[in-house]
Amino acid sequence: MASEDNVKIEPTLFSPDDWQMFFALRDNPPEPTERMKNAALSYKRIIDNNDEDCRV
Repeated sequence: MASEDNVKIEPTLFSPDDWQMFFALRDNPPEPTERMKNAALSYKRIIDNNDEDCRV
């Protein structure tokens, strides 16, 4: 495990084109793919099952 003294944090720099793409996708996101829909369902099942395990 790395010591905190050895961690180097560098800022991420974005070009104007990067920002334009980011905000365009944020404002008009693409439709989710079948793979993303399946991942969301899997996540929901995991969370729902975990909630049941935590009930008293």
